[in-house]
Amino acid sequence: MRTGQDGGIGDGAKGTPTRVAANLWLAGLDQLRSASQLEQLGITHIVNATREHADVFPDEGFVRVRIAASDNAQERLSPHFERIAELIRQARGAKGAQVLIHCHEGISRSATLALAAVLILDGKGLSEAIEQMRRCRAPVEVEPNPSFLHELRQLELRLFGRFSANKLTRLDDCRSPIAEHSVREDIARLLARAASEPTAVEGFYPEADRVALQLASSFERDQTFEKDVLCMLEQYAVGFRPQHEAAVKVLLHILLSLSKELGCGGAALVLGRLQQWLRVNQLELRMDAPQALKHADAIMQALAAETDKMK
Repeated sequence: MRTGQDGGIGDGAKGTPTRVAANLWLAGLDQLRSASQLEQLGITHIVNATREHADVFPDEGFVRVRIAASDNAQERLSPHFERIAELIRQARGAKGAQVLIHCHEGISRSATLALAAVLILDGKGLSEAIEQMRRCRAPVEVEPNPSFLHELRQLELRLFGRFSANKLTRLDDCRSPIAEHSVREDIARLLARAASEPTAVEGFYPEADRVALQLASSFERDQTFEKDVLCMLEQYAVGFRPQHEAAVKVLLHILLSLSKELGCGGAALVLGRLQQWLRVNQLELRMDAPQALKHADAIMQALAAETDKMK
């Protein structure tokens, strides 16, 4: 077992989780060998940051948190930053509590959540936090994907009024978090939250209405509807797999609200694209989430009714 200068314990190369900050451990799935291994390390809480893997050791008494995330450019982890930081804050205040975050390899998703917690709780900048985590995890890499790095820079800017502009990973695009407000980001965050809180889906509808209003305003300005709006919505429809019924419902609600804002001509375009998307994905929807297809059919009928009213 290795003890690093930053207090890291474990050896990722030999298959054990590593401590990367106070009461915070990081691991890939293949490093989680047994419940007794984790108990010996003092682990009491397990955060599963994957969409594709079930919780490990389900019959054991760990406190569990599930962040159903994929490692791609469409995924958003920022809606979960404060929640995970609060979990670790509580662990630090409790006797003997230790939090382990894992994803498939312990490199991108879980590292992103751990880095966010270090920024929030320990007041470290992103560049310093990554270097500390790399020292603890070596020789295992710490490499959030470029989209996650952008979210971490946004968090850093919000917390400290500055951000790490240096290249942090091999694939880092060094995108500045100081940018024009993006409806694209709003949609991504909204769908990520809906997918993680499926029982509260109707609570996201007011925000979906606001997003639709912003999209309608963009359409009025430049008339590039097919390219900049519908294709963007379709991208997120594909990015969030149909089995995530809550995200599909929110996406369809955005389309319904958008059709109302745009009037008859815009509604016809929305309806046409939605019909095309549903036709392409219908089989998969039926296989993975019959209720999502049922809801989609209801939205289709509502869209058609709204279009008839505006004629």
